[in-house]
Amino acid sequence: MSFGRHLLRGPFFLTSCAATVLIGGGMYYKEYSACNYKIDRKLDNVTAIVTGTTSGIGQATAKKLAEAGMYDLHNYFLIICSTVLGARVIMACRDMEKCKEERRNIILQTRNKRVVCRHCDLASLKSIAEFAEMINREESKVNLLINNAAVMYAVPLPTVDGFEPHISVNFLGPFLLTLLLLDKLKSSAPSRIINLTDASCKRAKINFDDFNAEQCSRKEAYERSKLASVIWTRELAKRLQNSDVTVNDVFPGYTETEIGRHVKSKFVRLVSWPARKLGLQSVDKAANVVLNIAISSDYADKSGCTFRYDKAAKCCSQMEFGEEVNDPRTQLRLWMTAEKWTKANEVLQQYLNNVQQKPREEVEKKK
Repeated sequence: MSFGRHLLRGPFFLTSCAATVLIGGGMYYKEYSACNYKIDRKLDNVTAIVTGTTSGIGQATAKKLAEAGMYDLHNYFLIICSTVLGARVIMACRDMEKCKEERRNIILQTRNKRVVCRHCDLASLKSIAEFAEMINREESKVNLLINNAAVMYAVPLPTVDGFEPHISVNFLGPFLLTLLLLDKLKSSAPSRIINLTDASCKRAKINFDDFNAEQCSRKEAYERSKLASVIWTRELAKRLQNSDVTVNDVFPGYTETEIGRHVKSKFVRLVSWPARKLGLQSVDKAANVVLNIAISSDYADKSGCTFRYDKAAKCCSQMEFGEEVNDPRTQLRLWMTAEKWTKANEVLQQYLNNVQQKPREEVEKKK
C-alpha cells in the first residue's frame, strides 16, 4: 500500500475530514445566524456622526450609512442618475491619515461624496470640545450620533488629562461629546444616540473609590468603563424624556475587530485563532446590529435600553441588568462624577462664550 493510500484510509484523513466539516459547518452557522438587517429607507436627509471609523465596526457602520438605498431596485433609476441616497456621514477619528484613506474607499464604493473626516481624539477633552464646537458651528443638523470608538486592554498610561485610557475613551469622552452635541441633536429631532457596549460589563462593578481604575487590571478597567456607559445611558434617557431624542446601548456581538490589538502575546493570538474564526462574526454583521437599533422604526420609541442580537429569535432583544445599573442613586452619582471629571459645565460655558463672541467679532470687522 502506498503512503498516499495509507493517508487516505488512516486516522489523519478522518481527522482532516471531521475538522473540515466542523469548521465549515461552524462558519456557515455563524453566517446564517448573524444579523442581516438592511437599511429600509433613504437617508439623504440624515446627518450622522460615527466615532472610531478607521477600522472595525465603526468603518463598516459609516460605509452602510453612506450607501443606504444603493442596492434597492426601487431606487435604481435614481442611482444611475447619480442621486445620493445615503446619509451625510461625519467620520470622527483620532488618526486623520487613516480616516482620509477610509473616506476615499467609502466614496469609491458608495459614490456618496457627503462623507467627511473630522479630527476627534476621545482621550483628550480639549480635542472633544474643539470637535463639538466645529460641528455645532458648521452643521445645520445632527440626527444620529454613534459612540463607537473604544480601547480594550490598552497600556495603562494616563491620557493628557490624567485619566486611565479605558475610562477616558470608553466613557468620559463619549459623555462629554454627547453633552456638547445635545442641543444640536434636540434641534434636529427626531434624533438617536447609540452607545456601543460589551456583554462582559455584566461582570463589573462601579468603584467610585477607584474611579480612575488605578488599582485594577486592564480587563477590569475595560469592563468597568463599559458598565459606566450602560448606567449613564439610563440617566441620559431620563433627562431626554420630552425631547424626541432617544439613547440606547447596543452590544453588537463578539466581533473580529482590532480592538484587542493591545494583546501582545503571540501565543494567545495563535491559540485563539480558531475560536476567533469560528466564534466571532464579521464587522459587517456587527454593523447591521448597530444600524438596526439606530435606523429601524421598530426602535423609534425605545430609550434607556441595552440591546443585543438574539441569534435564535433573529432579532434584537433587550439585555437585563441587576440592581446597580437600575439604581437611580448610582445613575445620578455616576453622572455627577463624570460631569466633575470632564468639567462639562465649564466647557459648555466656554462654548457659549465663544458662540456669543464670534458674532460680535463679525460686526466689528464690518465696521
